[in-house]
Amino acid sequence: MSLRKLSAGALAVMALAGCGTTTATTPKKTGATGATGATATRNSRAQFIAAADVLCKTAHSRQGAVHGRANKHTTATQLVPLLRAQAGIAKGLAGSLGKLTPPPGDAAAVGRFVQSVTELSIYSTALANSIRANHAFAARALALKLSSWRQRETLLGQGYGYKICANGTSY
Repeated sequence: MSLRKLSAGALAVMALAGCGTTTATTPKKTGATGATGATATRNSRAQFIAAADVLCKTAHSRQGAVHGRANKHTTATQLVPLLRAQAGIAKGLAGSLGKLTPPPGDAAAVGRFVQSVTELSIYSTALANSIRANHAFAARALALKLSSWRQRETLLGQGYGYKICANGTSY
């Protein structure tokens, strides 16, 4: 089956996902304010989420520009540069998020979220390569996998408590 028989619109809906990047900032460290230190951890987590959400806000803006270049008349072949741009945005965001210092005890949860952003970059690139090589079956499978990672990223972000990173508006 050729890519011409694939619905470019369906591929675009499933495929155009991702994030953005900007310069990473490190949240302020706070000292414990109570006997248990719970306030310090909450503040640190809130500061971490705020710093991450600044990165994701930039991501949404950049991804919105990529989405703006696609429409219902976009062909599968025309998606290739958009997918590559999306991959670069997601890769940059994963790198920037990885530079932030998570609050104590949150490294695993943050790592899972960052990995999901990395996977968006990987699958966006793989999908672009499959489209370019005219591998229709692989392109459909990769578009579904990309959509699955987008959902996982959103759920991981919501579970952690991100505000902007987890809203899924650009995914």
